[in-house]
Amino acid sequence: MSPLPSHSAIAVVLLTALSSMVQANPAVAQYPSAVPTSAARVATLGLVTTTVDNSTNPMQTDTTIQSLYSTVCAGQANNAKICVNTEAMFVCNQNSTVQMVVCPTGFVCCHGTNTCNPDITCGNNTLSVVPSIPTIPTNGGSSDVGFPNLAAVTTTSGFCKKNKNKPLRVGYITSWGQYYQGNCKQDVSTISKKKWTHLIYAFGAISGNNIVLDVNADLPYVTKLRAQGIKIILSVGGWGAASAFVGVASSSANRQAFAASAMSIFTQYGFDGIDLDWEFPTSYKDTNGKVIPGSDGDNLAKLIQTLRNAFRANKAKHYTISLAVPVIPTVYNYPLADMAKYCDFVNVMTYDLNGPWDSSALPNTDNRIIKATFQSLLKTAKFPANKLLLGLAYYGRTYKLSSPSTCNGIGCAFISGATSYSGACSQSSGYVYMNDIQALIDGGATQHDDVTTGTSWLITSDGSWVTYDSLKNFKTKEAYAQSLCLGGTFVWDMDQDPQHKFLYW
Repeated sequence: MSPLPSHSAIAVVLLTALSSMVQANPAVAQYPSAVPTSAARVATLGLVTTTVDNSTNPMQTDTTIQSLYSTVCAGQANNAKICVNTEAMFVCNQNSTVQMVVCPTGFVCCHGTNTCNPDITCGNNTLSVVPSIPTIPTNGGSSDVGFPNLAAVTTTSGFCKKNKNKPLRVGYITSWGQYYQGNCKQDVSTISKKKWTHLIYAFGAISGNNIVLDVNADLPYVTKLRAQGIKIILSVGGWGAASAFVGVASSSANRQAFAASAMSIFTQYGFDGIDLDWEFPTSYKDTNGKVIPGSDGDNLAKLIQTLRNAFRANKAKHYTISLAVPVIPTVYNYPLADMAKYCDFVNVMTYDLNGPWDSSALPNTDNRIIKATFQSLLKTAKFPANKLLLGLAYYGRTYKLSSPSTCNGIGCAFISGATSYSGACSQSSGYVYMNDIQALIDGGATQHDDVTTGTSWLITSDGSWVTYDSLKNFKTKEAYAQSLCLGGTFVWDMDQDPQHKFLYW
């Protein structure tokens, strides 16, 4: 989802979940020796650049991580950056304070160059990946993945006369959110069951055919979330997990083992279901940038059917199955009939439609594409409206404009690779949380609204262009969802609005 992420973002997955992670109990994760547990929990896609404080962060009191830091940085130049896993690097410094940098959503830390790279193969296919993974971070689909020109598509408004169903209110909440500090950290006790129907905990990783979590970090946090009395679903996968899903879904035996692992996790942690964030099973880009249909759509259908059958065998409880999909999933030959039959709801990731991979500064979301998506799903594919959820992005994208004094709106040129605004909480160039955006507005930044795309933007003092959805935009999307009798809306992710200032319902 993204997750940061996006769902990205994010787009987002624990790439450190390798085969060596599984102990005798497959539900308990053991991180590879290169990255101890506490470090791996902090070094998750979407975290900020972190200088660890002795009194507040578990990394500093972990003697193993201190030893690893000393070993990795021994003999290195001051401020040298050294990859410690596929997501993060240590920044070596002379005072021995552990400092870690996490790569942006969709990027990997390449050991050969010790840099964050959008090419997940690091240019030499040394990582274990398959060709069905797009090389651009999407967390729900970007314009670079090959969406058609949708500007002229007509709206689907009026499809539903009156929505009599109470909408689902679903929020993704991240495992790494518990490590945020101060005003950047969400107090989970303030999450109200009057406001949310489901929480989706991101992410469980895949190792072999097993779902893996860190019992020492995840179990206490999930227990706190469950105390709020809200259904909590485990999201598995995220950006970068496509190869793991390919293996899981490839055979009946693997699918059965995965379903059994899910049931084991549910029992241990008390989850109420599973969310599959497979980005993406049905398409990839060839060397010329052309989108090629993938071959795993049928296996995805078999996987969700296997999960449903396994869950039905437990007659004491109904377990939820949800699925995250990009905009215009019909373009990618998703198994829509099976999804409608076996899934409780489908999360349409209507964000990360544009980003730094584009040639000009464009909005993070676009109502024209959103309308085209639901027209395709409802009118063409006849997908049940009450099983579709519209995604809301609790983050914005930032671009360092080439000439902000002469061009500072949608479509302006930006400096590729340049550091752009990052807020106090996100601290990640190109990506900003909602509470950081609110701080900019409170500090005097002028919000501009674009009617065509249904998005907002502002300019920062350093010449960065910030694209996001305002509270008004969220309400407009909500009204649109209700006009179609959709099942509801979901948010990626709740940790990016820790004070709930953008909670509009």
